Amino acid sequence: RFNMFSKSQALLFKQDFPKSVVYQFVLGLKDFGKPTNQRPTSGDVRFLSFGILNYAKNIDLLIDAACILSERGVRGFKVSINGACTDWSFYQSKIKYQQLFELDIRMIDNSEIPNLFNSCHYFVQPYRVVSQSGPTKIAYNYNLPVVVSNLPGFMDELEEGVNGYSFEKGNVNSLADRMQWLIEHHATDYDGLLERMKSH
Repeated sequence: RFNMFSKSQALLFKQDFPKSVVYQFVLGLKDFGKPTNQRPTSGDVRFLSFGILNYAKNIDLLIDAACILSERGVRGFKVSINGACTDWSFYQSKIKYQQLFELDIRMIDNSEIPNLFNSCHYFVQPYRVVSQSGPTKIAYNYNLPVVVSNLPGFMDELEEGVNGYSFEKGNVNSLADRMQWLIEHHATDYDGLLERMKSH
């Protein structure tokens, strides 16, 4: 008997071990306390990246997408990248427009998580691979919509336009297009998105 935390993970396991009994339920929300700040209601649309920065997280795709938006002439957004990294020089070399980015490259303390998540408008996960995601559950807990690669581990729980949006895995233009749409529709759509997400 086995327990899995995502539908896609449970299906893969059952394929390899057909005689097993597999139970599946989603990971619970991850709560690190109440934020003491207010989510911004004016100014730049803020996209958050959080967690250990490594190859699987594909943060370079987010950096490239932000640079593409700048070159398209899109304004009024920031990308906040937060987390520990053993090879930050690789990511730093991809940043063409420093003014677009807010960087805090270190291990983020749990006590900082509530205000960090509440200081942004979207949590971006451009991952190459995922089975289930703890940081997604932090975002859901703080009613922070997600922008995720269309991998089964994310799509199992994503309700498009309700708790976030997806884009084509590994496709930098798909991510840039999604971010541009969110920036351009932020003033008219964001409050409704938060209400739908809270109800969901």
